[in-house]
Amino acid sequence: MLFIEYAWYGAGMIRFGVFIDGEPFVLHQIGFGNRVSQSTPWSRTGNLPVRYELRNVGVTASGESLIHYGVSVCVEGGVDDQRGFTYSYGMAAATPRRTVAANTTRFPVLSVRARVMGSQEYTQASSAITAGTTTSLTATGTPWTANQWRGRALQYIVAGVSYTARITSNTTGALTIADIVTGGALAVAPVAGQNYAIGLINRGQLLPRRLLISSSALARVELIASIPGSPVVLTGASFQALSGLGSPNSFAERDVSATAYSSGGEVVLAFTAPAGGSGLLDISLDNLLPLVNTILGATPDTVTIAVSTPVGVSADVGADLICQEAMS
Repeated sequence: MLFIEYAWYGAGMIRFGVFIDGEPFVLHQIGFGNRVSQSTPWSRTGNLPVRYELRNVGVTASGESLIHYGVSVCVEGGVDDQRGFTYSYGMAAATPRRTVAANTTRFPVLSVRARVMGSQEYTQASSAITAGTTTSLTATGTPWTANQWRGRALQYIVAGVSYTARITSNTTGALTIADIVTGGALAVAPVAGQNYAIGLINRGQLLPRRLLISSSALARVELIASIPGSPVVLTGASFQALSGLGSPNSFAERDVSATAYSSGGEVVLAFTAPAGGSGLLDISLDNLLPLVNTILGATPDTVTIAVSTPVGVSADVGADLICQEAMS
């Protein structure tokens, strides 16, 4: 009897085969997924009761692997409040409010993103970048062994924006790198002297739940979120990990240092804080999309709380963004 099977609930591959004495034998399989140039089966399963199976249908054995990354908070079209942890990302302890000068447009009071790397196994502190192209990174000296970092991820910074690449091979002093989505050349090359890290990508997601905000005067508040191909770019940002700010199990980062919103993203929520002081506003963010990391892109999603003030009116603004964190 012939069979056609969608493995991993139709999101990873389709298989054709026959049953012989009740045992399925796969004759052919096609890997597909929802990433560009996907060459291996890939899917998200949430909390569904999934059957994981790894088969070799070739003539000889090969180095195949099956990797499962945690669990998602989104289940059957809804949100499971019992999954993940909830954290509040807010102002610096010694500066509970930031001053937005009069006649200012989109001052970034607070920005939040997922930490780019889940692990850091090597950084520029040990060997600096001396040259970079859209397919390679060269470091000082010969610090590595051949193919030591094959399969790992590279995070690098260019003009204040964090990018991620896949390491396909390496020599003793250079990495061969590729776009983490397409497998081709990078759109932005690493730059000599800039920070970088080698390790494993953080596969977490931040699900916005609430915004707590107060303003001393009339102000326009906007939430600006990164979109594919257009990350939020900030001037003077210095993201700090929540793991070092009192939440050791959080995989988020927050910035309260940026002095200007430069470009990128789109406004996903906006409202006006009233004149005379707003008091504490509690805004639901249940309709906002999760902030994901680099599974489907080369840069992490960032959300910025940007405040604008009218002519002659300055405002002191404090904000806390509350998100539910989970692996995805």
